[in-house]
Amino acid sequence: MRLKYVFLYRWFEWSPMRIRFFLLMVFLVAQTLVLGQEDVSVSSKVKQKSLHRSTGMLLFRTNHYVGAISPHTQALAWTDSSLAKADFKGMREIPLTPFVIFDKKPFFDSQILSQTVKAKGKERLIVDITRGEVLFNSKLLGYKAVFQTKILAKRKAILVDGIKNGKPAIGIYKFTGEKIWETFLDDTGFYKNLKGSLLQKEELLVDHYGNVFWLKQKKLIQFAATDGTILAEQNEVYDCRLDPSMKILYVYGKDFKLKKLDEETRVMGYASNSMKPIWQDTVKVKGNITELTLQKEGLVAITKRSFTVLDSKTGETAWETQIPLPMIRKIIPIQDQYLVVQENLMLLIDAQGEKVWKDPVKIAYSARENPLRFIVEGEAVLYLTPSFSNRVSLKTGEKVWKEDLVLNKTDFISRNLKLELQYFRFWDDKARKQYPVYSNGAFFLISEKMGQTPIAVDSLNLGKAIPELEIRDKGYFLQANGQYMGMSHTGEPRFHKVYKAYGNPSFWSQSFYWAKRGYDSYKATLGFVMDQVGSGVREVFLSNDLGFLTTGISSVYGSYRSYQASLDELTDINSIEVGSYLENVFLRYKKSQGHRDYIQMLTPKDKETLHLIQIHKDTGEETILKVLPNKGYDILLDPIERLLYTFQESEIGITGF
Repeated sequence: MRLKYVFLYRWFEWSPMRIRFFLLMVFLVAQTLVLGQEDVSVSSKVKQKSLHRSTGMLLFRTNHYVGAISPHTQALAWTDSSLAKADFKGMREIPLTPFVIFDKKPFFDSQILSQTVKAKGKERLIVDITRGEVLFNSKLLGYKAVFQTKILAKRKAILVDGIKNGKPAIGIYKFTGEKIWETFLDDTGFYKNLKGSLLQKEELLVDHYGNVFWLKQKKLIQFAATDGTILAEQNEVYDCRLDPSMKILYVYGKDFKLKKLDEETRVMGYASNSMKPIWQDTVKVKGNITELTLQKEGLVAITKRSFTVLDSKTGETAWETQIPLPMIRKIIPIQDQYLVVQENLMLLIDAQGEKVWKDPVKIAYSARENPLRFIVEGEAVLYLTPSFSNRVSLKTGEKVWKEDLVLNKTDFISRNLKLELQYFRFWDDKARKQYPVYSNGAFFLISEKMGQTPIAVDSLNLGKAIPELEIRDKGYFLQANGQYMGMSHTGEPRFHKVYKAYGNPSFWSQSFYWAKRGYDSYKATLGFVMDQVGSGVREVFLSNDLGFLTTGISSVYGSYRSYQASLDELTDINSIEVGSYLENVFLRYKKSQGHRDYIQMLTPKDKETLHLIQIHKDTGEETILKVLPNKGYDILLDPIERLLYTFQESEIGITGF
């Protein structure tokens, strides 16, 4: 009995801090019993880590190996000591695949020097992180430098272009490393000088039949799919393009017989399998072609002087004479007309290639501003640039709003043109035909049919951050710098929550701008910017399953692709016949659709406690999912699999939430 009273006395002698710590420990033990925690021991302290977006695999590196933890088994899936020196700073995902690329670059990384003087160049590893298989190792295959690689999914092989044994080489190798074929080329006539190597375009294409087209130093070579035999060669080729069917190859080059003032570019279409011309005659386009892109309107040839449209089947031009239109930045087709942006001016060209408006419309302060957005609605076009916005009549070229919506001042534009991250962004709300715009702290909602200059609906105090915006059925959800905001589609605020930052600055150093300051949140989404997906897939991954992403992408022709575009806006997921390499990616995507209404973040409650908080994106309702000790260790969350990873020396903790 005496012992009981002594215990109670000493309990009440505890300070409030001791009591709080005791209760926290009880809570953590209870959570561990309910949710369970798995600990994975690794060989030494984790040096680098990354959560693979498309598969959910946790990739990490120690001094001894690279390993991966499966989100399904919550256990170590594989380790590979041969990857111990692979630097995650040189790692990048191939969008929508389980593959990652590790590039190791020399101190002086120059493809030009590798081509001309055979200097040591880039080494490359390609790894399937679900299986832990090294699909390609340029060093083991003897390449001194690698310029381009493409994954041939159907053949389970890698196409590579580089320098081997001191010569230009091209080859195809199985994922096992076994050579399918390899061809060395005499570099006489190749890489004659640094200037030539710098200015000439390079291409590595694979057609529907598996034939390879290799363009270097204005020389185009066709290799047979089966054994790499050279089937055809052409000189003085500036560039080439495959059509969406991958069966037609369009080639263009300069006509050197003409004087400089009368420069023309020769264009021809070929059946890619036989390289027989599909047009009766070679088409000559005035000026040097800077871009050739195939669209539903035809083959669009953009030159330094103007542009023209060719019939892709016959090669016939849409108009005989080309009016001078130098410095073209953008072309937007409107039925049988074309909106053209020259530097910072916009004009309309009709079906005969003639100007419709008397005078061009100034749409920006500078000719270098990006992004540019154009929306056609009825008889007017709405344009958005970092400088200002307005609606313009397609018939007269006159502005509809009496005053421009000024989004940034002239001096702000001039100061920020060279910044990697612009303080300007817009999104497409297609369902409501309006466009949320964030510019220099102000938030606007711009409609296609507005008859007068819009005003800011809110002023967001975000500092040097650009918000992420999600367009939802019930409104808009914005986040930046630890701030989370919800508003209606008309701009009425619903909630505004602010949380303290948590994170080790070194841990976030490779993340986004706002994450470098310790802010991070986790969304159950696999969304990518469309240009990123298109260029990323086209560059390194060839598959019929993703053919819709690999053709028709142009930096000049067509309207701007919106920031919030995600996988479900590309195609009907259920209609894609995915192969084994893509199946897990799409299963993860479908799983993510069930968690889209919430976002999670870590925030310090005080010096001793961290809260894992979940917010409903429509209501702002807050739920504390987990309470953790604030020990300053690194944490990663997978909101799709609902897993939390902690990193303490050689221990990786895995907890559900």
